[in-house]
Amino acid sequence: MRLALLGKPGAGKGTQGVRLARRLDVPLISTGELLRRRAEGDGPGAADLADLLARGELLPDDLVDMIKEDLVAERVAIASYQEIIRWVDDADPTTRRLMEDILVVEEEHADELVSFLKQRG
Repeated sequence: MRLALLGKPGAGKGTQGVRLARRLDVPLISTGELLRRRAEGDGPGAADLADLLARGELLPDDLVDMIKEDLVAERVAIASYQEIIRWVDDADPTTRRLMEDILVVEEEHADELVSFLKQRG
């Protein structure tokens, strides 16, 4: 099932999305939440993004390009963590588990970026 909730900022898309996701037992992908998390960070463009979101404006193409570049960096990091895990193997289970945990977070973040870019078109 795919369902898109559209509306102005503050219209309740997030609130209703959470309720529907729970009721229908489906994942919720909130582009607004993805953008707010990015704006709260300290990465490049975070302050500009926070300003755009505060004004309720659409994202400019250069910001979308920056998100695409971030996705490329995420994919490079994921490949690096996978290589480290293979290299460590069972010799150091603590380090391996730590790297596997980091890998999960990086993969989730990359998936969120892909979802956002797909929704953006």
